[in-house]
Amino acid sequence: MISKKLFFFITIYMGFTPYYSIAEQLNQPKICSDKFQPWCSDKELKRNISNIASTIDKIVEIQGVRYQLNGSNQVEFGFIAQDLQRIYPEVVRESYDMDYLRVDYRSMIAILLEAVKEQEKRIRTLESLIEKDTTISE
Repeated sequence: MISKKLFFFITIYMGFTPYYSIAEQLNQPKICSDKFQPWCSDKELKRNISNIASTIDKIVEIQGVRYQLNGSNQVEFGFIAQDLQRIYPEVVRESYDMDYLRVDYRSMIAILLEAVKEQEKRIRTLESLIEKDTTISE
């Protein structure tokens, strides 16, 4: 049986060339691509687990942008890493081989999900208050 430290993970890159890596080295992909990158998310591979709290106040500060990468005509959607770094520095990384910042978009999914859940809780509270107010008025 292979130990979890030696757990191998296959990422398929453009051109379908497999890349093998030890789980400890899976901080983020080695290349930027728009292809789906599966990630190990097993609880056994994680430590210092805590809930994401107070996301709404931070989310409203984030500006989503529409842009084109230099040298490309394709329209993209995303964030400016320098702006996001002020709010969530944990999701911004320096590129290994270049002097550019990168956004860990997969981490943003969890943050945005928690913001939606916070909003849903606020909406239900407001609906409950409106319902009580309507009942009292009648």
